[in-house]
Amino acid sequence: MKKKNVGIGPSTGAFSPAEAEFVRLATEYAEARRQVREAMKRMNAASQMLTALIESPDVDTLDGLGCSAEEVTALLSAGDK
Repeated sequence: MKKKNVGIGPSTGAFSPAEAEFVRLATEYAEARRQVREAMKRMNAASQMLTALIESPDVDTLDGLGCSAEEVTALLSAGDK
């Protein structure tokens, strides 16, 4: 029994409008996922830097942020919920 070749588009290589829309949406979705992954990496790096600042023994307040280490810790903890 010969298997049928299954793929997108007819043998001419042209896409139907529905197939073209599917490809466009799939490409858009993949790009959005890539952007989310990059944003998550940046957010994780920023969180690690803030945690290191907070845990530093010689830092009582984070002057650049205009709030105390305890306030930053509370904000970070609230984001985990």
